[in-house]
Amino acid sequence: MGIIFYFSSQSSISLGGQPIGGPNIIAPLRHSAEYFILALLVFRGSITSKFRKNSVLITILISGLYGFSDEVHQYFVPGRTFSFGDILFDLLGIIIGVLIYKFFKK
Repeated sequence: MGIIFYFSSQSSISLGGQPIGGPNIIAPLRHSAEYFILALLVFRGSITSKFRKNSVLITILISGLYGFSDEVHQYFVPGRTFSFGDILFDLLGIIIGVLIYKFFKK
């Protein structure tokens, strides 16, 4: 979460001279990948807690709320915007992360 917050606090992010913070075809994949990893970590933590029974719901809620709060945070960062599309790609990464974790855990 700290890494996501750090990069979303940057006004302009570039990778190899190519901006990655603006709208492009890679941005949705980046969002999904970030929240895929976050969901794996949150899910892993929740299945070892007393909330094991509701770990899927807890993972989706915690990761999804963090994705929403990150978009609100970006609204106040110069050069960044709030985007419902980004939230949808965050949720896609979260759901894929939970499904893959459950699949490989069996």
